[in-house]
Amino acid sequence: MDKDIQILLIPDVHGRNFWKGPVKETLENTNAKIVFLGDYLDVYLREFVKIYGYKLDVYTQENWDKIYKLWDDTVAMFEEIIELKRQYPDRITLLVGNHDCGYAVGTKVCEVRRDNRNARKICKLFDDNWELFKLADEARIADKHFIFSHAGINKTYAERCFEDVNEDNVVSLFNEAWLENNWGIMNSLGQYSDFRGWGGGDYGSLVWADAREWFQEQYMSDVRNEAYGYAVVGHTHINKAHFEENMAFIDTADAYYIDSNGDIKKYYDNKNEDTEEEETNDE
Repeated sequence: MDKDIQILLIPDVHGRNFWKGPVKETLENTNAKIVFLGDYLDVYLREFVKIYGYKLDVYTQENWDKIYKLWDDTVAMFEEIIELKRQYPDRITLLVGNHDCGYAVGTKVCEVRRDNRNARKICKLFDDNWELFKLADEARIADKHFIFSHAGINKTYAERCFEDVNEDNVVSLFNEAWLENNWGIMNSLGQYSDFRGWGGGDYGSLVWADAREWFQEQYMSDVRNEAYGYAVVGHTHINKAHFEENMAFIDTADAYYIDSNGDIKKYYDNKNEDTEEEETNDE
């Protein structure tokens, strides 16, 4: 392999298989670690029309059978990812996203599209494998302190969750809260901003923060749209990865990797993306 991979990055899966080739190649040909940024389930139906041959808004049993198969296949893929984590516990990190928390924590955290057909099974998968998941992760490469989470850790949000929180301990504090199933922190995960729907707050949690929050001039003087370290996030789907001085937005249904210089590159074309096309607001 000619790629200088230190960490392979897998953004929101949502039942897609774009991650399989890069993960297999990375495990077989490198010693690199792999970070999944969460949201393994709850497919976008419109993306799978051609693959599964169903028609949107056609309510026949034949059509529903195809949709059921899609949902079932997505759960099987999630089980495959969990098994990979068990096989490579020190190399693979599984973060949780807002959709995952809708099953693991409760619908109060995420009430958007949901696989009700398999919900009990999915909830049990999280319950039985709770210790395999995290809210955040970190790595220091070159001169950058990378902090990985599904949507980004807003400093104001973190400071309202913990006392004496800073860049050096924010990851461990959130992960300890996850392992302890801390009620206060679990409940806070459902916080979202107005960018994600009417009735939201000024900022979202680390599984709900919308990409636009980081660029919005705040109308609340006590809210800081700042992240810790160099934040790498998924969550807000965009057509091309977007890079800022201290943030990378990579929810493009493509794998990326961090090289030994601390640069983030797209796995299959080895080019940095530096422009962003139209984003979508799908949850």
